[in-house]
Amino acid sequence: MSNRVLFNLEVEARILYTFMQSPLNINNCLDILSPEIFYSSFNRDVCQALMDLNAKGSDVDIVSIHSYNENLTLIELAKIVMHEPYFTGLHGKVKYIYELYMLRELTLLGSEITQMANSFNQDPFELNHHIGLRLMKIVPKIGEGSQLLRDYLPAFTKKLEENQKNGGKRGVMSGIWAVDKHTNGFQKGDLVILAARPSVGKTAFALNIIGDMIFNQKLSVGMFSLEMDKDQLIERLMSTESAIQLKKMRHGGLTPDDWTKYHKISNFACSDSVGNLAINDIATINIFGIKAEAMAFKNKYNIDVLVVDYLQLISAPKKDTKDKDRVAVLSQISRELKLLAKELKIPVVALAQLNREVEKRSDPKPTLSDIKDCGAIEQDADTVIFLYRPNGNDYESTVEVNALCAKQRQGSLFNETLTYVKEILKFVDPNQSDNITETVVDLSTIPQSKRSSEFVDEDQPPF
Repeated sequence: MSNRVLFNLEVEARILYTFMQSPLNINNCLDILSPEIFYSSFNRDVCQALMDLNAKGSDVDIVSIHSYNENLTLIELAKIVMHEPYFTGLHGKVKYIYELYMLRELTLLGSEITQMANSFNQDPFELNHHIGLRLMKIVPKIGEGSQLLRDYLPAFTKKLEENQKNGGKRGVMSGIWAVDKHTNGFQKGDLVILAARPSVGKTAFALNIIGDMIFNQKLSVGMFSLEMDKDQLIERLMSTESAIQLKKMRHGGLTPDDWTKYHKISNFACSDSVGNLAINDIATINIFGIKAEAMAFKNKYNIDVLVVDYLQLISAPKKDTKDKDRVAVLSQISRELKLLAKELKIPVVALAQLNREVEKRSDPKPTLSDIKDCGAIEQDADTVIFLYRPNGNDYESTVEVNALCAKQRQGSLFNETLTYVKEILKFVDPNQSDNITETVVDLSTIPQSKRSSEFVDEDQPPF
């Protein structure tokens, strides 16, 4: 019977290179990560340098690592970066080398126990105590993720006091008061599902939210668009923010006044006075590609929120497509998105499509089971908001669209009516307060019953 090899240098090198590529992963693995779990002394020193540099907020490339510890030569460090990084399952790989470390230590301890037990003058009680102490050192990470209530409560009380001073636990606001007054913003670590039938306006709604986040709240947003390319998204966003009819931008006919509005918004969007929007429009990206790219968004742009349009278009890994049906695949995808929100500590807003059954009912209100191939989506989501038209298919330029919250883990459900100005893809809350966001629309397109004195006059600047 051959002995098991209790180390894997290739896995160690790939883990270290992944940390160099995405330092955020270091924080995500701290529950089991420490230098001593690496078999190679060189790898242990590299891990220590990576952890120290990351804690300081410094760069973690090979030059920085060499400068931090000159014993780590560039030639040897270059051998690490020749490996392929892990795009998914990194925590499991770190756990794997941690388990190998435990087995190495247990093997060494077993030899010591045998030697000590055979010692003529060894006290068995002293030996038992020694073994217990050694075992505790081998598995130091166990239990570190747990905390007693009495130990955690003072820190929680401090957070509660701070939240109360700041008007509650405020998350990333959508900019639509009818939604924000119920949610107080999308919270860190939350998976928010925004679902509707085609052509109701879910992408437009998402772009309304994104526009408020980058222009008014000065936040950084990452977006995966599996349906539209960058040009289409930017065209729609600029139409909404500049209040220029979309058909004018697509078919020509922009007036001098339109160009003035457009340049004002575009110049503002390119200034340092607003947030960032990073867009990935690769239509064939799978869930693990999204996770890897989202990590890169977080490291490079420090995104505050992630938007995915839309969930049912996300490809499954090839190895999962053969044996799993679409419901099982989407269940895995929704779970990975929820884990991604927790790992990045940001809200993830995922758009989803409803199935046709909702159109066959007399009551147009969607339910959680109406999410197409829903699987575990309704379980993984912290908040589920449906968009639907209470009056059915309405081909007017301005229509009513309801925002129905069918699930909110930390709050109450709601059903609010919004006005959707289709010419500029703008969702308007008739009762919206100026202190949440500024709304720029052509008042002539809004029914008299839906107008509010709180709307900004169309002759006023948009920002």
